[in-house]
Amino acid sequence: IKASYENGVLKFNLSKKELKEVKHPKKIEIE
Repeated sequence: IKASYENGVLKFNLSKKELKEVKHPKKIEIE
């Protein structure tokens, strides 16, 4: 999984197969 950090948000670039398995938002806010 490729992850990028932008504007205080860690973004995950998921494949189509991974997206189907992910139930949570693709954006995770960093405190």
